[in-house]
Amino acid sequence: MKILMSTLVLLLLIALPALAQKGHPKEPYTGSKEFEQLKMLKGSWKGEMPMPDTEKKQPITAEYRLTSNDSAIVETLFPGTPQEMVSIYHDRNGELIMTHYCALGNQPIMTLKKSEPNKIVLDYSRLNPRNLIKEPHMHSLSITLKDNKNIKHEWAYYEEGKRANATVIELTRTK
Repeated sequence: MKILMSTLVLLLLIALPALAQKGHPKEPYTGSKEFEQLKMLKGSWKGEMPMPDTEKKQPITAEYRLTSNDSAIVETLFPGTPQEMVSIYHDRNGELIMTHYCALGNQPIMTLKKSEPNKIVLDYSRLNPRNLIKEPHMHSLSITLKDNKNIKHEWAYYEEGKRANATVIELTRTK
């Protein structure tokens, strides 16, 4: 019995890595043209953004990384701070979609509204829960890919169901 059990454990240890790989793609994911554009953001970025109700600017850092066999992009704004926010970009049914995990404590979902050669516009999605539209939330995002080293974010913030303000963030690649 002991030999049989040892043999079964040995076979399992040999077969487990092969079983774990079965069904996993060997090639990195290739997505929609907009998703592939955003993959180019991989790396670290820094910039400035206007502070609310003042003319001062606040420094901001951003990090982009690929995960899940390159099928999702993780954007982290203000990494390592209490204001840290994460957005996850991925394709759903061949279209770019993003969930923004906001410092406001909600998670608005945005889907592709339009794209141009160097600009991607995401807007509030019907996939959001009905009550979110009444909460303060980020409603849309426009990302302009100026060149390989410079991008611009334009976030639209909504309160009580209507646009309250917009925040423009200019970022430059640091690595």
